[in-house]
Amino acid sequence: MNKVFFRYVPFLILVFAFSNCSSNSNVDEKTIAKVYAEILVQQQLHRNNPDTLKIIEHDIFKKHNMTEKIYKESFKKLGDDQEKWREFFKIAKSYLDSLKKSNSPPKDAS
Repeated sequence: MNKVFFRYVPFLILVFAFSNCSSNSNVDEKTIAKVYAEILVQQQLHRNNPDTLKIIEHDIFKKHNMTEKIYKESFKKLGDDQEKWREFFKIAKSYLDSLKKSNSPPKDAS
């Protein structure tokens, strides 16, 4: 029984790894736009303290269940499509406007 179990362990690890990667890499445009807006606000608030900013950015990614790599890859997916970029910035601006109306910066995950 142990031989059979250990024979399938590497296969199961690969299945879980690939399923985890594929689900995270398909982050919707609205989430990416919100992350972008939150990071933009934090960059303004902490522009003189890059160490704090890096920690807050990490917390923002964690809050939205993504990594910096996935975030950057999402921008590559927009490519040269002007319509996709227009929609992206429309979502980000709308989110920033909602933050202004509530008069509070986005809360970091800490």
